[in-house]
Amino acid sequence: MKPRAALRTRLTLAAAVPACLLVACFFAALWTGAVGVGPMEALGQVASHLSGEAGPETSIIWDLRLPRILLAAVVGAVLAAGGAALQGLLGNPLAEPYTAGVSSGCVLGASLAVILGLDSVAGGWPVPAAAFLTGLAAVALVLALARRSGKLDVNTFLLAGIIVGAFFWAVTTFVLSLAREDIARIFMWLAGSFAAPYPWDYLKMASVIGLLCLAGLFWNARDLNAFALGEDQARSLGVEPERLKAMVILLTTLGTAACVSAAGVIGFAGLIVPHGMRRVFGPDHRPLLVSSALCGACLLVLADALARGLAPPREVPVGVITSIIGAPVFLWILSRGRA
Repeated sequence: MKPRAALRTRLTLAAAVPACLLVACFFAALWTGAVGVGPMEALGQVASHLSGEAGPETSIIWDLRLPRILLAAVVGAVLAAGGAALQGLLGNPLAEPYTAGVSSGCVLGASLAVILGLDSVAGGWPVPAAAFLTGLAAVALVLALARRSGKLDVNTFLLAGIIVGAFFWAVTTFVLSLAREDIARIFMWLAGSFAAPYPWDYLKMASVIGLLCLAGLFWNARDLNAFALGEDQARSLGVEPERLKAMVILLTTLGTAACVSAAGVIGFAGLIVPHGMRRVFGPDHRPLLVSSALCGACLLVLADALARGLAPPREVPVGVITSIIGAPVFLWILSRGRA
């Protein structure tokens, strides 16, 4: 098979198979919850709302389940694709979207906003806004520490991300020690949850920023392939390494900050999904990014369904579900890699 035909085949499989799985996960999640809603009833409620004939019974599906399922899909896609891009850029299989300290920065901003009572101001928007800004501030500090002679050193970037992340987590722990009745609301950011107080508004914010960042990562997929050959080889192929580093880190950071601001810290999605997709579709970033985004969306949609369905009416944090699933899967991938 010719290289172009083989690439088209991989791209088709990387998009079609996970997309079909995502559709199945979407409907399974739509029917799962503390209140039983049958398949036809759920679809009927969505259709009623879209046709303008919505009644109070449609609120369960339209106002609660549908926005959080869509938010889970967006967050999973952004985190998984961002993890795949960072692993290729940094040449480190343990790299993930939280490597640059963005998660710890977001949690600190959200914690401060909640303690200051800003979650009851302007529809609660100051909380995700503060999380987004402090997340970007953490990454800006990491980038400043990692630059040497105008160039970004990837090894220093990883180390600076660990150090800055630890510092922000320490400050967050201090802030939590001052919190009293606010500790339950702050816990959402630490464990991850799609039960946003304003689900459609949070979905719009995460979708606009996240999908733009995804498009930017897909646009740079070919350059990431060239960069994997080495900076000198990439430069000979017309790729500017410093521009690529800045672009990928910027896109990943913006998307991750938007996702954490809307849903809190959800681990392992940006780590295990790229590993699994790389084993299936190979190291080419074009099918890798597409399949990672779609399978990351599947993972978090299913994790959210489990979080709502395991112990109703109580809800398990989504970050707990992904960690319980992700840790054994990642160990299995490592053992298969050694074998």
